[in-house]
Amino acid sequence: MAMTPCLIALALWGLLPTAQAGLMEQPPIDAVRASLLLCDGVGDCQRDASWVEGLGIVDDEPLVLVELLVELDAGGWAEGVDQRGRFELGLATAREQAALGRWRAVEVAADDALGALEIWPGTVSPQDLFALSYLQGAARMHRGGDRGHEASFRQAAAVLGQETLERPTDDVPSGRAFIDEQRKLKVAGQGTLLLGLIPPETTVWIDGRPLEPDEVELALPPANHRVTALQADGVRTWKATVPVLGERTSRVVIDIPRSSSAAWVSQELDQLFLTLQAPVEIEAMLAELCRRFDLAELRLLQVVQPESPGMQGSVELGPPSALRPKAAEGEEVDHGDGVPSTYEAQLAAELGYRQEEHVAEGERRLRVVFYDPATGHFQADGGTAVSLEGLRPRLRLGAAPGASWMLEQPHVGADLLVALRAGPLWVEGRLGAARAQEPYRLYPDWSDRWLYHLAIGPGWRRRDGPFVPSVALLGEAWVPVSVGGRLQAGANLCMTRGICAGLEAHGSLGGQGPGWGVALAVSQGM
Repeated sequence: MAMTPCLIALALWGLLPTAQAGLMEQPPIDAVRASLLLCDGVGDCQRDASWVEGLGIVDDEPLVLVELLVELDAGGWAEGVDQRGRFELGLATAREQAALGRWRAVEVAADDALGALEIWPGTVSPQDLFALSYLQGAARMHRGGDRGHEASFRQAAAVLGQETLERPTDDVPSGRAFIDEQRKLKVAGQGTLLLGLIPPETTVWIDGRPLEPDEVELALPPANHRVTALQADGVRTWKATVPVLGERTSRVVIDIPRSSSAAWVSQELDQLFLTLQAPVEIEAMLAELCRRFDLAELRLLQVVQPESPGMQGSVELGPPSALRPKAAEGEEVDHGDGVPSTYEAQLAAELGYRQEEHVAEGERRLRVVFYDPATGHFQADGGTAVSLEGLRPRLRLGAAPGASWMLEQPHVGADLLVALRAGPLWVEGRLGAARAQEPYRLYPDWSDRWLYHLAIGPGWRRRDGPFVPSVALLGEAWVPVSVGGRLQAGANLCMTRGICAGLEAHGSLGGQGPGWGVALAVSQGM
């Protein structure tokens, strides 16, 4: 099953402008254990999440989507720290301290912001890059000594270029020093930055300014320039800091690794459920997720829907080849687990494991893999499989209040209902009462408004995401006046914890004539 998740954003923070639309909102994580759901697209994620929550295995822990995992890698999280947030906080602090004239604090905050920027590969606006270098220059100038403020102001002037950007401080001495370095930069002339072959559907930024698709040679002021690139299906921004010298040519090759592709990440996550192994890039992303939210345990979940109900049929091993020596048939060999066994037994055990590693629910199956961040190991989570087998809803209990027309007058009433799974069908039973608008006078010595309802028969329900259609054919009795049959159909919306609510419509035919009615049914799977 190939996964093609939507491009990848964390809806809580919306860190990638190209990827903010249409994703499910991610809940904040405040738990020791979480479950990560891997799925196709937004619509499939919503259906899969509803189905998994309906099984009841994630009631006490957060259920998050693969979009969150990949956005952590793209949005700034590195080495267990939100480096983008660190950069923004450092720059904001430097601005505030500059307004108060606390230049030592400005230098500390600006250096911290620069340290985050060297780790985080994302694209920064020209205004922020300009402000960071300008504040570093101002702090170093006011601190005195040989503190390199000229280089910082020259870097700010190179980022400024021909644009008009807002200076982060109104300090007059800093403004004069910046203008001096700006003039020197113009006299120094310009250098050339030559880009190599740009991968298809890739956007490139130079100091936060996007380039045109055919722009591969640029004239730039002498300085260090931040080059970033992102592919259309990318999950990580590529970054390089390129020095450009006056009257010289600098070349850079944009070499985006395969791990920056959403398709590659999805493919490797998909294969993880079959091989219980992952490349180092995937392991690093999972470890980063656990560090970010302080998770001691992480389960990976994947809902798969076979193309046909019979594709997971039994497997039979044929007889051994006639050319194979008889002695080899029963020979025990250590297959790597320290327990010698025959080749046939090992193969049979592996096939059995492949069939039992996921749990069936109708035509859907849930794959479960446990990731231990302490060791970096993956293993099938057999405990979850066992608990799921016990939680598969085979019994539904509920109530159905409603109104009906029969025996030539309206009735209101309610039924208690119970449904038991029997293979592909359900056996449904109802017991309730209805009150007529006018008293019945069917017999000379009997008059009453109340009728008592009993119905039983087979029904069919199909669970396809949160929407569940149903139909049933029941034999029914209205005591003491009528015996007949009932055909009913319903449409239910199923939520978490196996609770379903919906509308039913029914038609009936009994000894006293036809009838019809509607009801609101609420039930819960047990």
